[in-house]
Amino acid sequence: MIRFENITAAYNQQIAVNQVSFSVNKPTIVGILGPNGAGKSTFLKAALKLIPASGNVLYQGEPLAKNQKEVAYVEQKSAIDYTFPITVSEVVALGLYPHLKPWQRMKNHLEKVNAALKAVDMQDFSNRQIGELSGGQFQRVLLARTLVQDAKLIFLDEPFVGIDTTSEQIIMELLRNLKQKGKTIFIVHHDLSKVSDYFDEILLLKQKKIAYGPVKEVFTSQYLKEAYGDYLFIGGDLT
Repeated sequence: MIRFENITAAYNQQIAVNQVSFSVNKPTIVGILGPNGAGKSTFLKAALKLIPASGNVLYQGEPLAKNQKEVAYVEQKSAIDYTFPITVSEVVALGLYPHLKPWQRMKNHLEKVNAALKAVDMQDFSNRQIGELSGGQFQRVLLARTLVQDAKLIFLDEPFVGIDTTSEQIIMELLRNLKQKGKTIFIVHHDLSKVSDYFDEILLLKQKKIAYGPVKEVFTSQYLKEAYGDYLFIGGDLT
C-alpha cells in the first residue's frame, strides 16, 4: 500500500533521520514514537518532501508525489499563526481546494464543510476567528479540514499536545472511524501510556528505525530501552 524507502534528512549537516524504511500494507493507525530529538516530526516532513531529504515514498506502487490529493498533513499547532484573520469554516474549506476544478465555486461545496464541523462537534464555531479557539478546539478544526479533503493518507504531528480530554477522545474516535473507511493514519506521539489504546502499529525511532510492527511486538521493554534508555515511566510504572 505505502512504502517508505531509506528516508534520510539532516539539519546543519547533522543527521536527524537515517535510512528509515518500512511498509504499511493495510488501513491502520500508526504511532510514530521516540524520545525528544529522535526525528519523529522530521521523518514526517522528510517523507512528504516538506524539507530537503533523500529516499522515496511509494503509494500503490507509484511515487507519492503523483498522489498528492490522497495526502492530508496536519502540522504541530505551535507552527501555526493563530492571529491570521481566518474563520473556522474558512480553515476547513481549505481542504476542498485540491478537489476543485477551475470553474467550480467553493460555495457549492459548503455542505461538506458543515458536515465536517458537525463530525468534530464544532458546528457552532463556524464563524469564529481561529484565535478565539482553545487548543483542543483548533485541533478538531484541523481534523475537520482533513475530513473534507477525503485523503487516503493522513499525517498528524503531535495532535494531542496541549488539548483537553474531550477533544482528544473526539479525535481518536474519528480516527478509528476513518481507519474503518480505509484510511491509513500516521501520528507523531509522545505519551507512552496511551499507545496500546490508540495504535495498531508502531514506528519506534531514534534517528534510525529501532522497530516497526504491531503494538504487541514493538511496544516491549527491549525495544523501548533501546530507544529511551534503561529507565522510563509507562502509565506511572518504572520500566
